[in-house]
Amino acid sequence: GRVGTAWIDPRFDDQIMGQKTGEDRNFTLDFPEDHAQEGVRGKMVSFFVKLQAIHNQVRPELNDELAKKSGRFDTLNALKADMRQHLDLHTEKQFDQERREKLFSTLIERCELAVPSILLSKELDRSRKNLEQELKRQRLDLETYAQLSHKTVSEIEDELCPGAERRVRIGLILESIGKAEGHTVTEVDYQAEIKRQAEQSQKELAVITREADD
Repeated sequence: GRVGTAWIDPRFDDQIMGQKTGEDRNFTLDFPEDHAQEGVRGKMVSFFVKLQAIHNQVRPELNDELAKKSGRFDTLNALKADMRQHLDLHTEKQFDQERREKLFSTLIERCELAVPSILLSKELDRSRKNLEQELKRQRLDLETYAQLSHKTVSEIEDELCPGAERRVRIGLILESIGKAEGHTVTEVDYQAEIKRQAEQSQKELAVITREADD
């Protein structure tokens, strides 16, 4: 941890302030019931801190030499231009994503579409498999994830339902729009949109599983 960031608690930083290399310190902190870290809420925690070394964070000088270290650019201006371009593309993509999601949300609210149970069942099955694959990458299984989340497996599966139903509704809306415009929405088109929606859900899931793992 870095002193001054309150990575455990601001009072922890206060206790080790001025500590010298090789010095030992013992102290106890009383954590409140609403502390950010669940494991220490409402507890008295004793700390033993032995300072092994002190490191200073030195920010590199912004110059052409720094750009050359990237192996791709000869000047700092070239590096900045590339970073600016990627930032602009990311911002534009994020804006398009948000606008797309708002449009779909509006259409879902206004369109009364019955969701066929067979489509919902297939999408739920796909959602569960995606969840299990994501958990496997986090070195977890569904049962362990449920325990870490203080939920049952059934509750986790129930939470997949709204997202799965939304994706099916979007697919049906795209099909309806395609017919109205005289276009045919193919299975490839449908699966592409389902995949895009699922990928967005997996990105959110990845964050949740990392937090649960921590």
